[in-house]
Amino acid sequence: MRRRLIVPFLLIVPLLLAPFVAVAAPAGRVLLAAGEAVAIRDGRALRLVVGSAVEPRDLLRTGRDGHLQVRLSDESLIALKPDSALSLERYRFDGRTDGTENAFFRLVRGGFRTVTGLIGRTNRDAYRVNAGVATIGIRGTAYALALCDAGSCVDANGKPAPDGLYGTVTDGQIAANNRAGGGTFGIGDSFFTRGQDSPFQRLLAPPAFLAARLDGLRRTAAAQNGSGSGDDTSSGGTPPRTGERRDRNGNDIDDRLERALAASATGTDPLAGSLTTAASNLLNDDGRTGLLPPADGFVIATPAINGSPILRFGDRGNGLFDGGNRLTGFEFTDFYGTLLARGTIGGGNFTDIGRAAIGDVVVTWGRWDGGVIQLASGQIAQNAPLLFASANGVAGNTAGSANLGLVGTVQYAFAGGPAPVAVGLPVGVNLVGSSMLTKELTIDFTHGSAFLDMELRFRYQLAGASTTTAQVLTLTGSLSSTGAGIQNSGDFSGSPGVSCAGACGTGGYTSTVQMGVGGPKGYDIAAVAGNVTANGGTFNASFLGLHGAQAPTSANLLAQ
Repeated sequence: MRRRLIVPFLLIVPLLLAPFVAVAAPAGRVLLAAGEAVAIRDGRALRLVVGSAVEPRDLLRTGRDGHLQVRLSDESLIALKPDSALSLERYRFDGRTDGTENAFFRLVRGGFRTVTGLIGRTNRDAYRVNAGVATIGIRGTAYALALCDAGSCVDANGKPAPDGLYGTVTDGQIAANNRAGGGTFGIGDSFFTRGQDSPFQRLLAPPAFLAARLDGLRRTAAAQNGSGSGDDTSSGGTPPRTGERRDRNGNDIDDRLERALAASATGTDPLAGSLTTAASNLLNDDGRTGLLPPADGFVIATPAINGSPILRFGDRGNGLFDGGNRLTGFEFTDFYGTLLARGTIGGGNFTDIGRAAIGDVVVTWGRWDGGVIQLASGQIAQNAPLLFASANGVAGNTAGSANLGLVGTVQYAFAGGPAPVAVGLPVGVNLVGSSMLTKELTIDFTHGSAFLDMELRFRYQLAGASTTTAQVLTLTGSLSSTGAGIQNSGDFSGSPGVSCAGACGTGGYTSTVQMGVGGPKGYDIAAVAGNVTANGGTFNASFLGLHGAQAPTSANLLAQ
């Protein structure tokens, strides 16, 4: 990815001030519904669309062409495969883990993948999946299950797989039990049992059908136009459309995805792709780390470390990557070879991993936790949260934006990215969730300028409190072309203005943003990295968002 924007940004939190009004909340919200996806509630079939509420005791069901992705209120994520049914037998979460929470599911047929949330992290007995032939418990994890019956699962060789329950674990541990005994399975483990009286067998690799590719989502997600109210549309009616708004160029903006993210009020969705680009999968397509063509571009963003954030774009020579193109190390030097910044994931770990296909470019993102970063001054920072995104196929153009030879204007759609991170919160204030959405990103290549309208949402909780307080930071303003090389510095940069709603400090905020563009055509994708700092306070945060180019608004947008 190449050009960057830097935006000083973010928040500080006297959240003592914005009282929170408790409202009966649903169990979760639909992030993506494609093909046939319904909830059976009180004997009625309710068509699910982006933003639909999911309630306790709902039976979630997909058809043969259906995909369903749901975020529950405890921040867990569930992705149902086609021709599947999952019942929310019991679900309760009031924003705290005090023993009253529970999440008991029943897999009726088919399969799902999930990243578990707060429920079960402190009380393991609060989470359970009844899969008919076995019961699944967790140790804080990400896993996939498939219940195969009457030849419903087809293996990679095209032959029906033996009936039974299959599972694979990509993070944490799960405990599986039936009448024949049980077993504990960790990262990389896969297993199979034929039935309640059949012992669990460990598999060398997960079967192909545990992956749930979302190939149909390019056309299906783009065709959806519902508000996600959860109204019964089984009679064939069209779900109502959300209110339309217009950008500063007078173009209509479909804000369904924005509404869905705002309604869930949780972290950035690793499932989410823009409605006009390929949606990203919850996990890698094979349920574990996938092998991709080598990354040839990446970007990193950290909160201010010793007063300065690290916002940098690099090429393959600046970074180290694993088989899934996740960044594991980086080093930047100036023209004379003097160290600017160096980092390694070391003994740390990855969180908030996601992936999206943007045209011909596959982008992977995530967060380092527990890494080690060395600055030019020789200072070393440990455990500083670092956001990253890496991609293959972005090295088609190596000139800066001023030298791309592009004429015209391009609008971009938000495709995803890791949740924003914040440090320096007041004592007793905890960040419990964050999300990011770009409402508008437009680049005018003719004049070397860009316009950004981005929203950052944070949810806080005071120690011992049962309610949360929200803060919304909106970054709005222009970026200018730097004319720098795409690989090692952002093509655009600026300091958009920051406005705050909700729990806001009194001193205002400053932003620093860098943006890099790249891809085979030179403008296919745009990566925006930035920092927001509270004026006069210690609070500062970082964000990183990926965007895909829409149809150019000028017919003469050409790479000369």
